[in-house]
Amino acid sequence: MTEASIPATPESETVVSEPVVVTSEPVISSAPQTATTVATAENTTEDTTTEESISTATNVIDDLSLVPPTGKSRLFVFNEFKEELTFTIDDLEHKIPVNGQIPIDLEPGKYTYTISIPGGAVNGSVEMSADESWGIGVRSDGAVYNPTRIYPKE
Repeated sequence: MTEASIPATPESETVVSEPVVVTSEPVISSAPQTATTVATAENTTEDTTTEESISTATNVIDDLSLVPPTGKSRLFVFNEFKEELTFTIDDLEHKIPVNGQIPIDLEPGKYTYTISIPGGAVNGSVEMSADESWGIGVRSDGAVYNPTRIYPKE
């Protein structure tokens, strides 16, 4: 397990002086996924997730169209955290409200992203092919789900 420190970010007018610790690096895999835990001043425990709980989390997007436009890739980003998060990919910043989700249509390719929550941030990457949809999100405890392909299912 790799451990890296990420400097804290301002929270309104208050700066959190404690570092944020990422307890594992994001990976791209079709194998069962685990969550990357972002420890904040309120959350300092490491946690993992099973494939079943990722499936449960992605049920939030069942009522949205999983199929991207022909030749494109679609990335669903969801937020179960208690505060709004900022998701940055392809030089575009997306605000995701509490319990919200958004689909982002992109050209096929490899992308790096940043997920920022009050008190910290985590970086990762995802590689998507044409006509694929992927999901990524933040759990209520601040753990970040690794990118998981959700369409087409294998």
